[in-house]
Amino acid sequence: MTKQISRNRWSEFEKMEVDLTSEDYISYLFRHYEDDTRDLAVNYLINNREEVLESLIKNILVRHSDPKSAPKNTENLNLESRIQDFGVDSLGMMEIIVFFKQTFGTVIEIDRMQSIQTLEDIIKLIKEIQSNK
Repeated sequence: MTKQISRNRWSEFEKMEVDLTSEDYISYLFRHYEDDTRDLAVNYLINNREEVLESLIKNILVRHSDPKSAPKNTENLNLESRIQDFGVDSLGMMEIIVFFKQTFGTVIEIDRMQSIQTLEDIIKLIKEIQSNK
C-alpha cells in the first residue's frame, strides 16, 4: 500500500523538479486512480516489476475510457486486444499522451500514438521510452 500525501504537498510537486521514482510522486500522479492501480504503478515504476505492467496499462486505459463503452472486466482482454476494446476514444488517447508525459517525462508524438493499435503496442512503447533514458 502506498502512503498518502497531503493536498498541500501536491502543489509543491507542480512547482519543482521531483524524483520520478519517488513513492510520493507516484502517489501524486495516480491520485485519481483506485488504490490497486496506484500499487501497480509503485511496483512497476519503483520496484521495476515488469510483470505488473500489463495490468497497470489496462487500468490506465479503462480510467481514460468512455464510461459507456468501457469493459466491466479487463481479465478477458490480452496483449492483442485493440485500444478500442477498452472503450478509449480520441479524447482518451490525448489524456493518455499527457499522462505518459507526466509519468515517464517524455513527450510522445501524436503520430506515434496514432500508430498504436493494441495493448502490446503501448507496452512496447513504454519499454522503448524507458530503455532510451
